[in-house]
Amino acid sequence: FRAGAKEGECRTSGLWLCKEPVKTGIWECTPGGFDVKDRDNTESVMILSGRVRITNLEDGSCKELGPGDGLVLPQGCSVRWDVLEVTRKFFTISPMTNMAPTSSFFMATSAEQLGELADWGFRAGAKEGECRTSGLWLCKEPVKTGIWECTPGGFDVKDRDNTESVMILSGRVRITNLEDGSCKELGPGDGLVLPQGCSVRWDVLEVTRKFFTISPMTNMAPTSSFFMATSAEQLGELADWGFRAGAKE
Repeated sequence: FRAGAKEGECRTSGLWLCKEPVKTGIWECTPGGFDVKDRDNTESVMILSGRVRITNLEDGSCKELGPGDGLVLPQGCSVRWDVLEVTRKFFTISPMTNMAPTSSFFMATSAEQLGELADWGFRAGAKEGECRTSGLWLCKEPVKTGIWECTPGGFDVKDRDNTESVMILSGRVRITNLEDGSCKELGPGDGLVLPQGCSVRWDVLEVTRKFFTISPMTNMAPTSSFFMATSAEQLGELADWGFRAGAKE
C-alpha cells in the first residue's frame, strides 16, 4: 500500500523502465488518499487511465486530472493525492537540484497536450527541410517537461549531458544506439529513457508527438545503453508494489 494512505487504501503496482539516473516507470493505484509533503525530488507525470485530484497543501487549490493530462510536482511542494478511481500513470522522478523549492505545481490538460503547439523551428543537426518541431512547456525548472512534435527526418544526439524520459503519444520513430548499432522502433504508448552519456540517432518515420522530461546530469557514470518498455508492457499486468502505509483498512 502507498505510504501515508489510510489502512486498506491505495494498493499500488508498477513497472520500472529505469531506476538510475532517474526513476521512470508505470504506477497504478487503487482509490484512496495520501499526502506528499516537502518533496525532495521532482516528479513529472502523464495520467494514462483513471482520475485523481491533486490538492496544494499550502493554499488549498486543487485540480482533477484524467487520461492524457500532464503534471509536474517540483521539489519542495506539498500536495495531497486523492485517487478517485483506479489510476495508472507514466512517471519520472528526478533528483533534487540546486533550485530553490517551490510550493506550486504545473499541469496541462489532455486537450492542451493534444492540441495546437507553438512553433519551435527545425531540429538542429537534421537535413535541410527535415524535422520541423513544435511544442508545449509544462515546466522548465527544475526539470524540462512538455510536449514535442516533429515532422519526418533524422538527427543524432551524441554524448547526452542530461537524461530524457519519453512516452510516445502518436507517430513512429526508430532509435539507433550509435555505440553498437542496435535499434528499436517505438509507437504510441511506448516508453523510453535516454540516460546521460548515451549517443543515439532519432529517425522520425512519421509525424510524432511525445511527452518528455529532461532531467539535469547527476554524479552517476554515463552509460551507452537506453531503456524502453512497449505499450503492451506499460498497459499490461504490473508487479505488486504493496499498500500505501497508513491507509484505511
